[in-house]
Amino acid sequence: MPRARIGVAALTGPVLGATGLAKVYPAGGYAGGVKTALAGVSLTLEEGSCLGVVGESGCGKSTLARLLVGLERPTAGTVTLQGRPLASYPRPDLARRLQLVSQDPFSSLNPRLTAGRALTEVLLVHRRVAGKKQAAGRVTELLDMVSLGSRFTDRLPHELSGGQAQRVAIARALAAEPQILILDEPTSALDVSVRAGIVNLLAGLRAELSLSYLFISHDMAVIRQLSDRIGVMYQGRFTERGPWQAVLSAPLHPYTRALLAAVPEPHPDGSLLATAAADEPAGAPAEAGTGCPYLPRCPISIGRCRTEDPPLAVIAPEHEAACFRAGEVPASIDVDADPAAGIRTAAATDADAMAEVFVAAWRQAYPGVVPDAVLTALDHDRTARWLAGLIDGRPEGNAVGQTDVAVRDGQVIGFVRYGTRTGEPGGYVFGLYVHPAQAGHGTGRSLLSHAEQRLREQGSDTVSLHVFEANERARRLYAKAGYTPDGSTRVEPEYEATEVRLVKVFS
Repeated sequence: MPRARIGVAALTGPVLGATGLAKVYPAGGYAGGVKTALAGVSLTLEEGSCLGVVGESGCGKSTLARLLVGLERPTAGTVTLQGRPLASYPRPDLARRLQLVSQDPFSSLNPRLTAGRALTEVLLVHRRVAGKKQAAGRVTELLDMVSLGSRFTDRLPHELSGGQAQRVAIARALAAEPQILILDEPTSALDVSVRAGIVNLLAGLRAELSLSYLFISHDMAVIRQLSDRIGVMYQGRFTERGPWQAVLSAPLHPYTRALLAAVPEPHPDGSLLATAAADEPAGAPAEAGTGCPYLPRCPISIGRCRTEDPPLAVIAPEHEAACFRAGEVPASIDVDADPAAGIRTAAATDADAMAEVFVAAWRQAYPGVVPDAVLTALDHDRTARWLAGLIDGRPEGNAVGQTDVAVRDGQVIGFVRYGTRTGEPGGYVFGLYVHPAQAGHGTGRSLLSHAEQRLREQGSDTVSLHVFEANERARRLYAKAGYTPDGSTRVEPEYEATEVRLVKVFS
Protein backbone atom coordinates (compact mmCIF):
# COMPACT_ATOMS: atom_id res chain seq x y z
CA MET A 1 0.00 0.00 0.00
CA PRO A 2 1.24 3.52 -0.66
CA ARG A 3 2.31 5.41 2.39
CA ALA A 4 -0.16 7.83 3.92
CA ARG A 5 -0.51 11.32 2.46
CA ILE A 6 0.08 14.08 4.95
CA GLY A 7 0.53 17.83 4.73
CA VAL A 8 3.80 19.71 4.41
CA ALA A 9 3.39 21.76 7.56
CA ALA A 10 4.77 19.34 10.16
CA LEU A 11 8.56 19.50 9.86
CA THR A 12 10.42 17.25 12.29
CA GLY A 13 14.06 17.90 11.46
CA PRO A 14 16.67 17.09 8.82
CA VAL A 15 16.14 14.00 6.72
CA LEU A 16 19.23 14.43 4.56
CA GLY A 17 22.58 15.97 5.43
CA ALA A 18 26.07 16.38 4.02
CA THR A 19 29.27 17.43 5.75
CA GLY A 20 32.43 18.56 3.95
CA LEU A 21 31.59 16.86 0.66
CA ALA A 22 34.45 16.98 -1.81
CA LYS A 23 34.82 15.28 -5.18
CA VAL A 24 37.96 15.27 -7.28
CA TYR A 25 38.17 13.78 -10.77
CA PRO A 26 41.23 13.05 -12.89
CA ALA A 27 41.52 15.90 -15.39
CA GLY A 28 42.48 13.52 -18.21
CA GLY A 29 44.72 14.29 -21.14
CA TYR A 30 48.47 13.90 -21.38
CA ALA A 31 49.16 16.47 -18.67
CA GLY A 32 47.26 14.57 -16.00
CA GLY A 33 46.18 16.57 -12.98
CA VAL A 34 42.82 16.69 -11.25
CA LYS A 35 39.58 18.62 -11.48
CA THR A 36 37.81 19.62 -8.26
CA ALA A 37 34.06 19.38 -8.79
CA LEU A 38 33.06 19.87 -5.14
CA ALA A 39 35.18 21.64 -2.54
CA GLY A 40 33.69 21.03 0.89
CA VAL A 41 29.90 21.30 0.65
CA SER A 42 27.76 20.96 3.78
CA LEU A 43 23.96 21.11 3.88
CA THR A 44 20.84 19.89 5.64
CA LEU A 45 17.41 19.18 4.15
CA GLU A 46 14.50 19.46 6.54
CA GLU A 47 11.54 17.09 6.32
CA GLY A 48 8.84 18.42 4.01
CA SER A 49 10.99 21.34 2.79
CA CYS A 50 12.62 22.23 -0.51
CA LEU A 51 16.22 23.40 -0.79
CA GLY A 52 16.88 25.07 -4.13
CA VAL A 53 20.43 24.91 -5.50
CA VAL A 54 21.34 27.40 -8.22
CA GLY A 55 24.53 28.28 -10.08
CA GLU A 56 26.10 28.47 -13.50
CA SER A 57 27.07 25.41 -15.56
CA GLY A 58 30.07 23.55 -14.18
CA CYS A 59 29.72 24.77 -10.59
CA GLY A 60 29.16 21.24 -9.21
CA LYS A 61 25.36 21.04 -8.90
CA SER A 62 24.94 17.71 -10.72
CA THR A 63 27.95 16.21 -8.97
CA LEU A 64 26.33 17.11 -5.67
CA ALA A 65 23.12 15.36 -6.77
CA ARG A 66 24.97 12.16 -7.70
CA LEU A 67 26.78 12.07 -4.37
CA LEU A 68 23.59 12.65 -2.39
CA VAL A 69 21.82 9.68 -3.99
CA GLY A 70 24.87 7.42 -3.74
CA LEU A 71 25.59 7.09 -7.47
CA GLU A 72 29.16 8.21 -6.76
CA ARG A 73 31.32 8.14 -3.67
CA PRO A 74 32.78 11.40 -2.35
CA THR A 75 36.52 11.93 -2.25
CA ALA A 76 36.00 13.35 1.23
CA GLY A 77 33.07 14.10 3.50
CA THR A 78 29.94 12.19 4.44
CA VAL A 79 26.26 12.03 3.49
CA THR A 80 23.68 11.05 6.11
CA LEU A 81 20.10 9.94 5.57
CA GLN A 82 17.87 10.21 8.64
CA GLY A 83 20.98 10.35 10.81
CA ARG A 84 22.67 7.27 9.33
CA PRO A 85 25.60 7.30 6.87
CA LEU A 86 24.35 6.82 3.34
CA ALA A 87 26.88 4.04 2.77
CA SER A 88 25.27 1.95 5.56
CA TYR A 89 22.02 1.52 3.60
CA PRO A 90 21.59 -1.48 1.29
CA ARG A 91 21.00 -0.22 -2.23
CA PRO A 92 17.32 -1.35 -2.44
CA ASP A 93 16.56 0.23 0.92
CA LEU A 94 18.23 3.47 -0.18
CA ALA A 95 16.19 3.54 -3.40
CA ARG A 96 12.98 3.22 -1.37
CA ARG A 97 13.90 6.35 0.58
CA LEU A 98 15.69 8.53 -1.95
CA GLN A 99 15.14 8.97 -5.69
CA LEU A 100 16.80 11.05 -8.43
CA VAL A 101 14.89 12.74 -11.27
CA SER A 102 17.34 13.71 -13.99
CA GLN A 103 17.37 16.49 -16.55
CA ASP A 104 16.75 14.32 -19.62
CA PRO A 105 13.92 11.80 -19.11
CA PHE A 106 14.69 10.02 -22.40
CA SER A 107 18.15 9.06 -21.16
CA SER A 108 16.73 7.61 -17.94
CA LEU A 109 13.75 5.71 -19.39
CA ASN A 110 14.30 2.31 -20.99
CA PRO A 111 13.35 2.79 -24.67
CA ARG A 112 11.99 -0.79 -24.82
CA LEU A 113 9.62 -0.48 -21.87
CA THR A 114 6.23 1.15 -22.02
CA ALA A 115 5.29 3.57 -19.27
CA GLY A 116 3.18 0.90 -17.62
CA ARG A 117 5.91 -1.74 -17.69
CA ALA A 118 8.51 0.73 -16.35
CA LEU A 119 6.28 1.55 -13.39
CA THR A 120 5.33 -2.09 -12.82
CA GLU A 121 8.98 -3.08 -12.68
CA VAL A 122 9.67 -0.56 -9.92
CA LEU A 123 6.60 -1.62 -7.94
CA LEU A 124 7.56 -5.32 -8.05
CA VAL A 125 11.29 -4.85 -7.42
CA HIS A 126 10.63 -2.72 -4.35
CA ARG A 127 7.71 -4.87 -3.24
CA ARG A 128 5.24 -1.98 -3.17
CA VAL A 129 2.43 -4.28 -4.41
CA ALA A 130 1.62 -7.95 -3.80
CA GLY A 131 1.70 -8.96 -7.49
CA LYS A 132 1.10 -7.98 -11.10
CA LYS A 133 -2.65 -7.78 -10.70
CA GLN A 134 -2.34 -5.21 -7.92
CA ALA A 135 0.39 -3.42 -9.89
CA ALA A 136 -2.03 -2.51 -12.70
CA GLY A 137 -4.23 -0.46 -10.37
CA ARG A 138 -1.23 1.24 -8.79
CA VAL A 139 0.20 2.11 -12.23
CA THR A 140 -3.04 3.87 -13.13
CA GLU A 141 -2.94 5.72 -9.81
CA LEU A 142 0.63 6.86 -10.42
CA LEU A 143 -0.12 8.06 -13.96
CA ASP A 144 -3.16 9.93 -12.64
CA MET A 145 -0.97 11.45 -9.96
CA VAL A 146 1.28 13.03 -12.62
CA SER A 147 -1.74 14.14 -14.71
CA LEU A 148 -1.30 11.62 -17.54
CA GLY A 149 -3.90 8.91 -16.98
CA SER A 150 -4.22 5.27 -17.98
CA ARG A 151 -4.20 6.02 -21.72
CA PHE A 152 -0.41 6.45 -21.48
CA THR A 153 0.15 2.99 -20.00
CA ASP A 154 1.11 1.36 -23.30
CA ARG A 155 3.19 4.19 -24.75
CA LEU A 156 6.90 3.83 -25.35
CA PRO A 157 9.27 6.73 -24.55
CA HIS A 158 9.61 7.77 -28.21
CA GLU A 159 5.83 8.17 -28.36
CA LEU A 160 5.90 10.79 -25.59
CA SER A 161 6.63 14.50 -25.68
CA GLY A 162 9.36 15.89 -23.46
CA GLY A 163 6.89 16.99 -20.81
CA GLN A 164 5.05 13.67 -20.88
CA ALA A 165 8.30 11.71 -20.61
CA GLN A 166 9.35 13.83 -17.62
CA ARG A 167 6.01 13.10 -15.94
CA VAL A 168 6.57 9.36 -16.46
CA ALA A 169 10.06 9.74 -14.95
CA ILE A 170 8.56 11.48 -11.92
CA ALA A 171 5.89 8.75 -11.61
CA ARG A 172 8.60 6.10 -11.74
CA ALA A 173 10.49 7.85 -8.93
CA LEU A 174 7.28 8.05 -6.88
CA ALA A 175 6.55 4.35 -7.46
CA ALA A 176 9.24 3.47 -4.93
CA GLU A 177 7.42 5.71 -2.41
CA PRO A 178 10.52 7.68 -1.39
CA GLN A 179 10.66 10.37 1.22
CA ILE A 180 13.12 12.55 -0.71
CA LEU A 181 13.43 13.54 -4.36
CA ILE A 182 16.68 14.95 -5.75
CA LEU A 183 15.60 16.88 -8.85
CA ASP A 184 18.51 17.71 -11.15
CA GLU A 185 17.38 20.39 -13.64
CA PRO A 186 14.09 18.54 -14.33
CA THR A 187 12.61 21.43 -16.33
CA SER A 188 15.59 22.89 -18.22
CA ALA A 189 15.03 20.84 -21.41
CA LEU A 190 11.33 21.67 -21.62
CA ASP A 191 9.38 24.45 -23.33
CA VAL A 192 8.24 27.30 -21.11
CA SER A 193 4.58 26.27 -21.07
CA VAL A 194 5.45 22.62 -20.36
CA ARG A 195 7.93 23.73 -17.69
CA ALA A 196 5.18 25.56 -15.82
CA GLY A 197 3.06 22.40 -15.76
CA ILE A 198 5.91 20.32 -14.32
CA VAL A 199 6.63 22.94 -11.66
CA ASN A 200 2.97 23.02 -10.62
CA LEU A 201 2.92 19.22 -10.56
CA LEU A 202 5.97 19.07 -8.29
CA ALA A 203 4.51 21.68 -5.96
CA GLY A 204 1.26 19.71 -5.69
CA LEU A 205 2.99 16.38 -5.12
CA ARG A 206 5.14 17.85 -2.38
CA ALA A 207 2.05 19.06 -0.52
CA GLU A 208 0.09 15.84 -1.10
CA LEU A 209 2.84 13.35 -0.22
CA SER A 210 4.90 15.41 2.24
CA LEU A 211 7.98 14.98 0.06
CA SER A 212 11.29 16.68 0.70
CA TYR A 213 13.01 18.18 -2.36
CA LEU A 214 16.52 19.17 -3.23
CA PHE A 215 15.81 21.08 -6.42
CA ILE A 216 18.68 21.97 -8.76
CA SER A 217 18.05 24.62 -11.39
CA HIS A 218 19.50 27.65 -13.13
CA ASP A 219 16.01 29.13 -13.55
CA MET A 220 15.39 31.77 -10.89
CA ALA A 221 11.62 31.77 -11.51
CA VAL A 222 11.42 28.03 -10.78
CA ILE A 223 13.66 28.35 -7.74
CA ARG A 224 11.46 31.13 -6.38
CA GLN A 225 8.27 29.11 -6.86
CA LEU A 226 9.37 25.86 -5.25
CA SER A 227 12.07 26.55 -2.68
CA ASP A 228 11.93 27.37 1.00
CA ARG A 229 15.68 27.99 1.10
CA ILE A 230 18.20 28.69 -1.66
CA GLY A 231 21.87 27.78 -1.89
CA VAL A 232 23.99 29.54 -4.53
CA MET A 233 26.96 27.51 -5.78
CA TYR A 234 30.19 28.72 -7.37
CA GLN A 235 33.25 26.59 -8.13
CA GLY A 236 32.10 23.61 -6.12
CA ARG A 237 30.97 25.37 -2.96
CA PHE A 238 28.12 27.43 -1.56
CA THR A 239 28.75 31.17 -1.73
CA GLU A 240 25.38 32.17 -0.27
CA ARG A 241 22.51 30.36 1.41
CA GLY A 242 19.34 31.43 3.16
CA PRO A 243 15.56 31.83 2.94
CA TRP A 244 14.45 32.38 -0.64
CA GLN A 245 12.97 35.81 0.10
CA ALA A 246 16.24 37.08 1.58
CA VAL A 247 18.52 35.60 -1.08
CA LEU A 248 16.45 36.88 -4.00
CA SER A 249 15.44 40.27 -2.62
CA ALA A 250 18.56 41.18 -0.63
CA PRO A 251 21.49 39.09 -1.92
CA LEU A 252 24.68 39.43 0.10
CA HIS A 253 27.26 37.95 -2.28
CA PRO A 254 28.29 39.76 -5.51
CA TYR A 255 27.98 36.51 -7.47
CA THR A 256 24.33 36.15 -6.45
CA ARG A 257 23.76 39.73 -7.56
CA ALA A 258 25.36 38.93 -10.91
CA LEU A 259 23.13 35.88 -11.36
CA LEU A 260 20.01 37.90 -10.60
CA ALA A 261 21.15 40.70 -12.92
CA ALA A 262 21.56 38.12 -15.70
CA VAL A 263 17.83 37.38 -15.65
CA PRO A 264 16.53 39.34 -18.68
CA GLU A 265 14.06 42.07 -17.83
CA PRO A 266 12.63 44.40 -20.48
CA HIS A 267 13.33 48.13 -20.30
CA PRO A 268 11.12 50.59 -22.16
CA ASP A 269 13.97 52.18 -24.10
CA GLY A 270 15.83 48.90 -24.67
CA SER A 271 19.02 50.64 -23.59
CA LEU A 272 22.22 49.04 -22.38
CA LEU A 273 25.50 50.52 -23.46
CA ALA A 274 28.89 50.73 -21.83
CA THR A 275 32.26 49.38 -22.84
CA ALA A 276 32.63 47.74 -19.47
CA ALA A 277 29.10 47.39 -18.20
CA ALA A 278 27.83 43.88 -17.53
CA ASP A 279 24.60 42.24 -16.51
CA GLU A 280 25.80 38.69 -16.23
CA PRO A 281 28.56 36.54 -14.83
CA ALA A 282 30.90 36.20 -17.80
CA GLY A 283 34.10 34.48 -18.75
CA ALA A 284 36.10 31.71 -17.14
CA PRO A 285 36.51 31.58 -13.37
CA ALA A 286 39.91 31.80 -11.77
CA GLU A 287 41.92 28.72 -10.91
CA ALA A 288 41.71 27.61 -7.31
CA GLY A 289 44.27 29.25 -5.06
CA THR A 290 44.77 30.72 -1.62
CA GLY A 291 42.47 33.70 -2.17
CA CYS A 292 38.79 34.05 -2.89
CA PRO A 293 37.85 32.04 -6.00
CA TYR A 294 35.52 34.84 -7.14
CA LEU A 295 38.26 37.51 -6.98
CA PRO A 296 38.86 38.02 -10.74
CA ARG A 297 35.14 38.66 -11.27
CA CYS A 298 34.37 40.52 -8.04
CA PRO A 299 33.45 44.22 -8.20
CA ILE A 300 33.90 44.86 -4.45
CA SER A 301 37.07 42.95 -3.48
CA ILE A 302 39.56 44.21 -0.92
CA GLY A 303 43.19 43.35 -0.20
CA ARG A 304 42.58 40.32 2.00
CA CYS A 305 40.55 38.66 -0.79
CA ARG A 306 43.85 37.98 -2.59
CA THR A 307 45.25 35.86 0.22
CA GLU A 308 42.24 34.56 2.18
CA ASP A 309 39.33 32.39 1.08
CA PRO A 310 36.23 33.70 2.87
CA PRO A 311 34.27 30.97 4.69
CA LEU A 312 30.49 30.60 4.50
CA ALA A 313 29.37 32.52 7.57
CA VAL A 314 26.12 33.82 9.04
CA ILE A 315 25.70 37.49 8.08
CA ALA A 316 22.01 37.97 8.88
CA PRO A 317 19.53 35.68 10.66
CA GLU A 318 19.54 32.32 8.79
CA HIS A 319 21.36 34.05 5.89
CA GLU A 320 24.95 32.99 5.11
CA ALA A 321 27.49 34.30 2.62
CA ALA A 322 31.13 33.58 1.79
CA CYS A 323 32.28 37.17 1.35
CA PHE A 324 34.34 39.51 3.53
CA ARG A 325 32.20 42.46 2.35
CA ALA A 326 28.87 40.65 2.28
CA GLY A 327 27.19 43.24 4.48
CA GLU A 328 28.69 46.11 2.50
CA VAL A 329 27.41 45.34 -0.98
CA PRO A 330 26.00 48.68 -2.20
CA ALA A 331 22.30 48.70 -2.93
CA SER A 332 21.16 49.63 -6.40
CA ILE A 333 20.40 53.31 -6.80
CA ASP A 334 16.99 54.50 -7.93
CA VAL A 335 16.84 53.95 -11.69
CA ASP A 336 13.81 56.09 -12.41
CA ALA A 337 15.73 59.35 -12.43
CA ASP A 338 17.08 60.78 -15.69
CA PRO A 339 20.82 59.96 -15.79
CA ALA A 340 21.49 62.65 -18.40
CA ALA A 341 20.44 65.31 -15.91
CA GLY A 342 23.27 64.21 -13.65
CA ILE A 343 26.18 64.39 -16.12
CA ARG A 344 28.81 66.95 -15.16
CA THR A 345 32.53 67.61 -15.42
CA ALA A 346 34.57 65.36 -13.14
CA ALA A 347 36.25 66.89 -10.11
CA ALA A 348 39.33 65.66 -8.27
CA THR A 349 37.09 64.55 -5.40
CA ASP A 350 35.34 62.13 -7.79
CA ALA A 351 38.46 60.03 -8.38
CA ASP A 352 37.79 57.56 -5.57
CA ALA A 353 34.19 56.88 -6.67
CA MET A 354 35.29 56.64 -10.32
CA ALA A 355 37.91 54.07 -9.33
CA GLU A 356 35.18 51.95 -7.74
CA VAL A 357 33.16 52.14 -10.97
CA PHE A 358 36.21 51.28 -13.09
CA VAL A 359 37.36 48.28 -11.04
CA ALA A 360 33.83 46.91 -10.67
CA ALA A 361 33.10 47.27 -14.38
CA TRP A 362 36.32 45.55 -15.44
CA ARG A 363 35.97 42.66 -13.05
CA GLN A 364 32.37 42.11 -14.04
CA ALA A 365 32.67 42.36 -17.82
CA TYR A 366 36.22 41.41 -18.80
CA PRO A 367 36.84 37.82 -17.59
CA GLY A 368 37.77 35.91 -20.73
CA VAL A 369 38.56 39.20 -22.54
CA VAL A 370 41.81 40.05 -20.73
CA PRO A 371 43.97 37.66 -18.68
CA ASP A 372 42.76 36.86 -15.17
CA ALA A 373 46.07 38.17 -13.84
CA VAL A 374 45.20 41.66 -15.12
CA LEU A 375 41.84 41.58 -13.31
CA THR A 376 43.36 40.23 -10.10
CA ALA A 377 46.03 42.96 -10.12
CA LEU A 378 43.51 45.81 -10.38
CA ASP A 379 44.05 48.06 -7.39
CA HIS A 380 41.50 50.64 -6.25
CA ASP A 381 43.98 53.14 -4.80
CA ARG A 382 46.33 53.05 -7.80
CA THR A 383 43.36 53.43 -10.15
CA ALA A 384 42.11 56.40 -8.14
CA ARG A 385 45.52 58.13 -8.39
CA TRP A 386 45.60 57.54 -12.16
CA LEU A 387 42.11 58.98 -12.60
CA ALA A 388 42.89 61.95 -10.37
CA GLY A 389 45.83 62.73 -12.64
CA LEU A 390 43.64 62.65 -15.73
CA ILE A 391 41.09 64.95 -14.09
CA ASP A 392 43.84 67.41 -13.14
CA GLY A 393 45.07 67.49 -16.75
CA ARG A 394 48.11 65.24 -16.49
CA PRO A 395 49.54 64.68 -20.03
CA GLU A 396 48.52 61.42 -21.74
CA GLY A 397 51.14 61.28 -24.47
CA ASN A 398 49.41 61.93 -27.81
CA ALA A 399 45.94 62.49 -26.33
CA VAL A 400 44.00 65.43 -24.93
CA GLY A 401 40.77 64.66 -23.15
CA GLN A 402 38.06 65.61 -20.73
CA THR A 403 36.31 63.41 -18.17
CA ASP A 404 32.65 63.74 -17.24
CA VAL A 405 30.72 61.75 -14.66
CA ALA A 406 27.11 60.58 -14.36
CA VAL A 407 25.76 61.22 -10.87
CA ARG A 408 22.54 60.00 -9.32
CA ASP A 409 21.39 60.73 -5.79
CA GLY A 410 24.82 62.17 -5.04
CA GLN A 411 26.69 59.06 -6.19
CA VAL A 412 28.97 58.66 -9.21
CA ILE A 413 27.55 55.75 -11.22
CA GLY A 414 29.58 56.05 -14.44
CA PHE A 415 31.99 58.21 -16.39
CA VAL A 416 33.21 58.88 -19.92
CA ARG A 417 36.50 60.31 -21.16
CA TYR A 418 36.63 61.88 -24.63
CA GLY A 419 38.69 64.37 -26.66
CA THR A 420 41.27 64.18 -29.44
CA ARG A 421 44.04 61.72 -30.17
CA THR A 422 46.90 61.84 -32.66
CA GLY A 423 46.06 59.65 -35.64
CA GLU A 424 42.32 60.03 -35.18
CA PRO A 425 40.75 62.47 -37.68
CA GLY A 426 37.88 63.54 -35.44
CA GLY A 427 36.78 63.14 -31.86
CA TYR A 428 37.79 60.13 -29.80
CA VAL A 429 36.19 58.29 -26.86
CA PHE A 430 38.95 56.93 -24.62
CA GLY A 431 36.66 54.97 -22.31
CA LEU A 432 33.11 54.69 -21.03
CA TYR A 433 32.35 52.86 -17.80
CA VAL A 434 29.16 52.23 -15.85
CA HIS A 435 28.93 50.52 -12.48
CA PRO A 436 27.48 46.99 -12.97
CA ALA A 437 24.65 47.80 -10.55
CA GLN A 438 23.52 50.50 -13.01
CA ALA A 439 23.94 48.63 -16.30
CA GLY A 440 20.80 48.29 -18.36
CA HIS A 441 19.13 51.55 -17.38
CA GLY A 442 20.36 53.93 -20.07
CA THR A 443 23.29 55.46 -18.18
CA GLY A 444 25.87 54.25 -20.70
CA ARG A 445 23.88 55.45 -23.68
CA SER A 446 23.34 58.84 -22.05
CA LEU A 447 27.07 59.22 -21.35
CA LEU A 448 27.91 58.28 -24.93
CA SER A 449 25.37 60.71 -26.37
CA HIS A 450 26.73 63.41 -24.08
CA ALA A 451 30.30 62.82 -25.25
CA GLU A 452 29.22 62.80 -28.90
CA GLN A 453 27.36 66.08 -28.48
CA ARG A 454 30.35 67.74 -26.83
CA LEU A 455 32.63 66.53 -29.62
CA ARG A 456 30.20 67.93 -32.20
CA GLU A 457 30.28 71.27 -30.41
CA GLN A 458 34.08 71.19 -30.62
CA GLY A 459 33.89 70.77 -34.42
CA SER A 460 34.25 67.02 -34.87
CA ASP A 461 32.32 65.39 -37.72
CA THR A 462 33.29 61.83 -36.73
CA VAL A 463 34.00 59.98 -33.52
CA SER A 464 36.05 56.83 -33.08
CA LEU A 465 36.95 54.46 -30.27
CA HIS A 466 38.60 51.11 -29.66
CA VAL A 467 36.93 48.09 -28.06
CA PHE A 468 38.39 44.68 -27.20
CA GLU A 469 37.85 42.26 -30.07
CA ALA A 470 36.80 39.47 -27.68
CA ASN A 471 34.14 41.66 -26.08
CA GLU A 472 31.41 40.80 -28.58
CA ARG A 473 28.67 42.12 -26.33
CA ALA A 474 30.16 45.63 -26.24
CA ARG A 475 30.73 45.55 -30.00
CA ARG A 476 27.07 44.69 -30.61
CA LEU A 477 25.94 47.47 -28.31
CA TYR A 478 28.08 50.06 -30.06
CA ALA A 479 26.76 48.81 -33.40
CA LYS A 480 23.26 49.68 -32.21
CA ALA A 481 24.53 53.19 -31.48
CA GLY A 482 25.73 53.59 -35.09
CA TYR A 483 29.41 52.57 -34.79
CA THR A 484 30.96 50.39 -37.49
CA PRO A 485 34.41 48.73 -37.64
CA ASP A 486 36.83 50.22 -40.16
CA GLY A 487 38.84 46.99 -40.39
CA SER A 488 41.85 48.16 -38.39
CA THR A 489 43.05 46.59 -35.16
CA ARG A 490 45.73 47.13 -32.57
CA VAL A 491 47.21 45.00 -29.82
CA GLU A 492 47.08 46.49 -26.36
CA PRO A 493 50.31 45.11 -24.81
CA GLU A 494 49.39 46.03 -21.23
CA TYR A 495 46.30 43.84 -21.45
CA GLU A 496 47.60 41.27 -23.99
CA ALA A 497 44.43 41.71 -26.04
CA THR A 498 43.49 42.83 -29.53
CA GLU A 499 41.26 45.87 -30.00
CA VAL A 500 39.19 46.81 -33.05
CA ARG A 501 38.54 50.39 -34.13
CA LEU A 502 34.92 51.57 -34.44
CA VAL A 503 33.88 54.77 -36.20
CA LYS A 504 30.68 56.81 -36.32
CA VAL A 505 30.06 59.63 -38.81
CA PHE A 506 27.82 62.42 -37.56
CA SER A 507 24.95 63.12 -39.92
